[in-house]
Amino acid sequence: MSDPTSPDSIPPELSHGSGIRTPVRYYSSLQTEVRPIVPRGVAIGCGLVSATLLLLLFAGGALVGHLGLGRLMDPLLGRMSDELATMYTKDVTPQERKQLADEITRLRENIRSGRVSVASLDPVMSSLRTAISDQRITAAEADKLTRLVHDVNTAPAPNPHKQKK
Repeated sequence: MSDPTSPDSIPPELSHGSGIRTPVRYYSSLQTEVRPIVPRGVAIGCGLVSATLLLLLFAGGALVGHLGLGRLMDPLLGRMSDELATMYTKDVTPQERKQLADEITRLRENIRSGRVSVASLDPVMSSLRTAISDQRITAAEADKLTRLVHDVNTAPAPNPHKQKK
C-alpha cells in the first residue's frame, strides 16, 4: 500500500494541472524545488535594517543613560520658556513674568549641573503643559508655575550614591 501523504497519492480530480502547487506538494517537495515567497536580497535587507534599528535603539538608550535625561530636558525647557513669553495675558505684570523667567533659567542651570533630579521635573512639566494648553498664561497660572519651579529649585540636591531601600 502506498503512503497517503505522498504527493503522488493525490487523486487526479483533486490535483491542479495548471501548475498551482497544493499545500501537500509544496511541503513535501525538496527545498531546492520550492520557490521563495520573497527574493533572498529582500529578506537579508530587512534583517539588516531591523538589526541596525535595534543597535541604534540600544545606543540611544545608553547615551541617555550616560548623559542623563535631564540634559535632554534643558533645551525643551528653553523652548517652552520662549513660548511662554508670547502667551501671557494682560493681567500678568512684568515683574511676575520676570520672576517666572528667572526661576526657569535657574532650573535649567540646576539641570545642567545635576542639582535637580529628573523625577522632580515631572510636576513642573505637567503644570507647564496644562498652563500652555489654551495658549494663554493667566496671573494665577504664572504664580503657580513660579512657586512650583521655585520649590524644585530649592529642594535638596539628589544624592546619586544613596541606595534605595
